[in-house]
Amino acid sequence: MLLFATASLLSGCGGSPDGGSTSGSGETQAHASSDDMADNPNNTADTASTVSYKVYTDADGMPFTYRDESGQPTGFDIDVMNAIAQDQHFAVTYEVLPWSLILPGMAEGKADIAIAHISITPERQKTHNFSNSYYVSHQAALTKPELANITSFKGLDGHRVEVLSGSIQEEIIQQMGISTTNKDMVFPLIKSLVNEQTDAVVLDSGILQYYQQQQADMNFGLVMDKEFGDDPYGIVVKKDNTELLNQVNQGLANIRQNGKYQQIEQKWFGQ
Repeated sequence: MLLFATASLLSGCGGSPDGGSTSGSGETQAHASSDDMADNPNNTADTASTVSYKVYTDADGMPFTYRDESGQPTGFDIDVMNAIAQDQHFAVTYEVLPWSLILPGMAEGKADIAIAHISITPERQKTHNFSNSYYVSHQAALTKPELANITSFKGLDGHRVEVLSGSIQEEIIQQMGISTTNKDMVFPLIKSLVNEQTDAVVLDSGILQYYQQQQADMNFGLVMDKEFGDDPYGIVVKKDNTELLNQVNQGLANIRQNGKYQQIEQKWFGQ
């Protein structure tokens, strides 16, 4: 499944994942019987459920978020969200946006939940409600082979560097005084590196490790800058919906305890 997605993404670097809503109504609803849920991880609630929440996600943060062969959102994040929804007996409807539009949309109250490899930061917590962390990443740079020996982001100074607009990595690199080019989605960043239009992409380690492995013949370097510590991901919940936030946190705790989270982790990361 992941190999298919990568081949579609980078073959010739001519195509691009759609950053807008899914086909049809613009949304993908996960809603099925409990019997179906056992066989289909994308189903999140039984047909008796009367509560459905709109969930913002993106579609180019493999292996966390992307589209499957049928165009539906999938990935580690989607499986985690579906498992939480199933545990808490509510349904979710996914709407796919470019990553840079997700937090602004949540700030305007346009969706109930957002899950899209979103880092928890003190600044973001001032304006958004975050769940407990569901995954811990790190700050990293994927570089052209000639920069594979650098040991920190400081070694990127003077080189062409690209970051994701609105990301914590954008803030980190700019605070270091390093010039950047910003893009709204992950795919154009990786495409620039593959096409030798940039020297380095600074992003979350989980995403960059995936691309380094899938594009092994490119001999990209991967720099983990330990100065910046852990990069925990959280699920964003509409600001004033404390009840839903509590449900998300309880569901996350439950799937960690009952082993469902570990099954999802094994599926996507082999660990």
